[in-house]
Order: sequence, then structure tokens, then C-alpha cells
Amino acid sequence: SASLLERSVRHTLDRHRLLRELRQREAGFRAVALNADGVVVVDGQLRIVFCNQAAALLLDLDPEEAAPRFPLPLGDEDVKEGEIVTRSGTHRTVEMRSARGVWEGAEADVVSLRDVTVARQLERDLAQAGKMSVVGELAGGIAHDFNNILMAILGCTELARQPENQGDVDEFLQEIE
Repeated sequence: SASLLERSVRHTLDRHRLLRELRQREAGFRAVALNADGVVVVDGQLRIVFCNQAAALLLDLDPEEAAPRFPLPLGDEDVKEGEIVTRSGTHRTVEMRSARGVWEGAEADVVSLRDVTVARQLERDLAQAGKMSVVGELAGGIAHDFNNILMAILGCTELARQPENQGDVDEFLQEIE
């Protein structure tokens, strides 16, 4: 009887410990799922069956819409990038990572989404600035070469105007040509 009571108490304590650990893990999962990048769970028909707030904002989802379709194709690639057009017409570039898993007893894809629109625009702007810098250097080189030719022309013209060179004017003009 004492042994049965001891096992019962031990079982109850173990159960409470396991429930506490489960709640802590669930709280950790919720913190990650709700505060991380956009997280969506997509079923086999490409319907979104779960999304956190960041994903809802990124994808511009209507909370009243039941199981909207995921706007990008899923694949086997580790990291994939794609462009989406939201309901409001905004174009966004998203980086996507997906992993196959089980959600509520059925196979599903858990997808992490990150908005990289601004980063890609900055990369394009930086590439454009680099191109403009090269064009500027080329134009500067051409201007320098042109200036050298003009200086030779001006030098010859100044020599032709000097009184002691009046007889050599034709020679200077031929050099200028």
C-alpha cells in the first residue's frame, strides 16, 4: 500500500514536471513563431494553414480569407528567392526557406519568409553607382585627352601671333590642321 502510494505520488510529480516542460517548450515555440521572420505552414494544396503576424504583414493577407493560397512555388532548394505582388499591388522580393514536416497530422511545408526588397534595391543602386563611376572616369579621360589637343592648338595659335613669327604663320596653321 505504501509502495502504491509512493508510485502514485512519483507518477503525479513526473506528470506535472512533464506538463511544465511542455508548456515551456510551447511558450518558446510561440515566441519564435510569432516574433521571427514570416513563418507560414502550407498544406499539400498550397493553402496557408498557419501564419505568424510577420508573414501576414509581408504577404498582405486578409484575416477574413480562409486558407489563402501560397503565392510562390515550393521547391527542394535550400534558399529560394521570388517576387510576390500583394493584394494592394505592392511588389516585394522575398527570400524563402522551406522544410517538409507534419502539421496537425498531415504533411506540410513549414516556410520561413524574409522581406529582402530593400536589400535587393540597395544592391541594384550600388551596381548602378559603380557603372556611373566608370562612365565618369571614362568621360574624365576623354576630357583630359581633348584638353591636351586644345592646349597644343592654343600654343600654336599663340606662337603664330607673335611678331617674330609672322612669316611662319602658314607653317603653324598647317600644324594645327
